[in-house]
Amino acid sequence: MYTEKDLFSNNDEQNRGNFDTDVGILELFGKETLENLQSIISKVTGLGFVTADFRGEPLTCMTGFTPFCKFTRERGNNGKLCNLSDAFGIVRSAITRKYCIYFCPCGLMEVAIPIIVHGKFLGGFLSGQVRCNDAPDDIPRFSGLIQPEYLEEDQAQVDEYFAQLPTYEYQKFSDIAELIYLMVNQLAENEMLRQQQYDSHKIQEQKLTSKIKDKMKKIDEELKGKTYADEQTKIKLKE
Repeated sequence: MYTEKDLFSNNDEQNRGNFDTDVGILELFGKETLENLQSIISKVTGLGFVTADFRGEPLTCMTGFTPFCKFTRERGNNGKLCNLSDAFGIVRSAITRKYCIYFCPCGLMEVAIPIIVHGKFLGGFLSGQVRCNDAPDDIPRFSGLIQPEYLEEDQAQVDEYFAQLPTYEYQKFSDIAELIYLMVNQLAENEMLRQQQYDSHKIQEQKLTSKIKDKMKKIDEELKGKTYADEQTKIKLKE
């Protein structure tokens, strides 16, 4: 079974640049915008979504999660194992700089979609929760095992929820992942550019305001100096 230490063992000096924790996806988009985006994509694709940081920790509310995944995560320590599986996908996508399709502990296909702006990894989308019968043999599989003792007493419910899971052909799932990857990263680039332009305009505005204040101060000092000189002249004329 993978542990958190195992998952982040690649985060050594050689790979440390893959994890740009000083910049966050929440700071770029905002939680509400991300959740709205998740909702729209989930409705179109039928996939579950959540936005995560570089460790796979969720940053937004879960959108479109299947009853099977919700039920499983709530039983015993399975939630922690599911979180490690999420981290497994996110770390791989951060290192490879491309989306990573993999199988979770329950054998469901998922994808980690990195959000990268100007070469910096900001976080990513975790999506999927589908069955797939034609996936290539080289698709990564998280080796942790769901603890069955927490599910056996509700096995009928588990089987019912599992039967409700959608089934996707691998190529269709891969095409969806590619589309989301291109779309979300383009949105991120545009938003970063917009904020940079806004910041640049604010800096220019502050510089211009400072120049105007300095000019007004100089004019005010000149006027005061001229007024004083005129008063001295009047005094001399009276004498």
